[in-house]
Amino acid sequence: VIASDIPATREVCADAALYFDPTDDAALADRMGTLLKGPNPARIETGLRRADLYSWSRSAAILDALLDSTWS
Repeated sequence: VIASDIPATREVCADAALYFDPTDDAALADRMGTLLKGPNPARIETGLRRADLYSWSRSAAILDALLDSTWS
């Protein structure tokens, strides 16, 4: 993932993304070039673990638990 270096994307992506200054076109191009050079297995693994935190089933379970605690 290439993500804009702003608080919201840092919160979601943590160390699983390559960040760039959203006002710097050259920084974005540099990050794109980095990805085009080939996969980084460690970053891929980190990204997959991070993505698991946002699965539909996990999100549904969290919402269900919240609703149960609110209505019980």
